[in-house]
Amino acid sequence: MESHLREYQKKKELEHWANLAESVKKIPWDDQQASIRFQLQEMGNNWDINFANPSDDGDQSPIDRKHKSAANDLYAVCWDLRGGLEVAGGYSPFALHCITANVAMVRKSIASVNYKSPLPYSRQQALRDLLERRQTGMWLSPILMVILMAVNTNAQKEEEEDSKLSMVMKLLLRAGASPDSKDVMGKTAVHLGAGFRATQLSMEMADMCIRASKTSSLYGKDVILEGLKSAGMNGKKGVVGGYDPDTDRRSVYIPDLRKEAWIKPQNIILANGKAMKEKLNLVNVPDRFGLIPLYEASSSDRVDVASFLVHKHNADIHIKDDQGVSLVDLSRHQAAFDSQPVVRLVAAAARAEAKKTYESSKMAGNACGNCYKSLGEEGMKCAKCLVTFYCSRECQVQDWKKGGHKQECSEIAASFIGIKLSSRDVDPELAESSRAFTNEDKFCHSYQLPQTVKVGEKFVVAVHYCQSENSPLLIRDASSTCQFQYKHTGPGYVQMVKEVQKEATWGGRKTYMKASFDE
Repeated sequence: MESHLREYQKKKELEHWANLAESVKKIPWDDQQASIRFQLQEMGNNWDINFANPSDDGDQSPIDRKHKSAANDLYAVCWDLRGGLEVAGGYSPFALHCITANVAMVRKSIASVNYKSPLPYSRQQALRDLLERRQTGMWLSPILMVILMAVNTNAQKEEEEDSKLSMVMKLLLRAGASPDSKDVMGKTAVHLGAGFRATQLSMEMADMCIRASKTSSLYGKDVILEGLKSAGMNGKKGVVGGYDPDTDRRSVYIPDLRKEAWIKPQNIILANGKAMKEKLNLVNVPDRFGLIPLYEASSSDRVDVASFLVHKHNADIHIKDDQGVSLVDLSRHQAAFDSQPVVRLVAAAARAEAKKTYESSKMAGNACGNCYKSLGEEGMKCAKCLVTFYCSRECQVQDWKKGGHKQECSEIAASFIGIKLSSRDVDPELAESSRAFTNEDKFCHSYQLPQTVKVGEKFVVAVHYCQSENSPLLIRDASSTCQFQYKHTGPGYVQMVKEVQKEATWGGRKTYMKASFDE
């Protein structure tokens, strides 16, 4: 009864938020913005934080996932910015110039503020207020507004209009607008420009912001120039400003010369001697629900957008959503793998990623060779190469049939560098601990080549370990013509014990390895 009541209450709550979102469409612009702010406050947004600094991201604390559906409904209403164009004072003059792609007035507005402010411009509050002042109840910066206009661009518009919007974006970034600003839901330029409603133009703009964000931590910092071809510039001190999308350079105001120069980031070091912050990858920044842009591409089957995020900008496919599930996790389920194009793309990316890791270590025994799940001390080995591990029989079969292991198995086995054993540490007497693995009457110590095996040729041996400290290993081939015990004092003993203990199939008591005699 209680569960039914909870479901009913949840349903009514969703209907309530959906009705509120729908009602926003039918009221005047000013009332609409007030209604949006009220609904967001009901979801938990602290507007005091936002209004304390209208040129900042405001409250970015996590929002309870129960409000995610309501937020999406609200977004569906607020994507279109044209309503504010029809109302006097709906937007600030500068925001109006930006979204109407009035390139001349955007350039003039920026120049006007800079003319009244002393250099360096990147430290002037007047410029920051111009470039970052938030608009509408969704708390949009001019950069985010321009991207939304690109998303809503009519496909039949002339290319000239698209070009103008692109020019406005470049002007904003060159002036120093923040490429990683967030709206009230925590959405970045990538969420908006490379989400489920992405257009070619909006993805181009998202690309600009992604590249700019990698050096955004330098903005306004004191720096020193180094490694420049012009020897006279090396050692000069300056202050970092905006980003040029066409050259990937940052402007640096140099007081000694009283001018700005556009410098490559690799020629800029912080004056305080500290290392530059780790480069921000904007595609991996989550919104207030914990979702990165790649999830929007997945939910709408936008393979073009997913490819842009994963292949071009290295989106992290292992980041988990608000329910603790990553897209790599989804790719491990056969039904999802077959039906969702984006999940298939993620699975292929995971495989390529793991191949690189595998190539760096021939002993790739810590992850499944198919789904790349971390195995720890669990897992089963391929019986042929004895190097590749799997988390299940299903993964082993899939990797053999589709993953390419059938072709590489023999090569892996041949290239595996083994452990050199010492004949002096071979014990001819059967130890008490080894009797659990063989009948004493059948044990015949034979440290020699098996029948039909040549010197240098690899053959399979079973390695037994009784899990008793310092007990010898019992090693033998399938024919038992090569069987012997190996003492704990011998080189390679510890490595072999570790490999045996990893083998969960036989409870950490046995595993199979390749062996050969070199004489």
